[in-house]
Amino acid sequence: MSPWRSKALKLRPLRRYFRSIYGKDPICQLVAVRKNESARRKKIYDFSKEHKYNPISNPEYFLVRDSEYGGSYKAFPIINWSDDDVKTFLHERGFQIMKQYEDFGVSGCYWCPFYQRGIYERILRVYPDIYDEIIALEEELGKPSVSGKKFLGDIKANMYTTQWLEK
Repeated sequence: MSPWRSKALKLRPLRRYFRSIYGKDPICQLVAVRKNESARRKKIYDFSKEHKYNPISNPEYFLVRDSEYGGSYKAFPIINWSDDDVKTFLHERGFQIMKQYEDFGVSGCYWCPFYQRGIYERILRVYPDIYDEIIALEEELGKPSVSGKKFLGDIKANMYTTQWLEK
């Protein structure tokens, strides 16, 4: 999720909720993102140096001062985990892995502008018409909806053209 969407739709509402319970007391938010989920996340969550998403950090503990809420922190306990680390953790504790994660490698929003092309293709193989409304909006607006200025309609069309040519 891009920084503005993450802040507007997840982080700020969550912080408001915690502030309603704890007032101005410092809080520590656990953030379950992993660097190896994308090249973009590797860059954003590089705790070896400070940058705008990492104002003051402790790289040993993956602890970052929350720049929006003084005295509070964000902790990233699984930042360096692999897919296998996640599956092992869930299996050892008896959690069931969500079908969407098993099938597609993701379990978030069904459409995310930051998914890689391969994720869209895996989803389209199972649900070929799931993105038709988004594709119609792309056509109406003349603007792409996928990161890297890609049209989801092109991904779908190219996927089916490639499958047809392979037969």
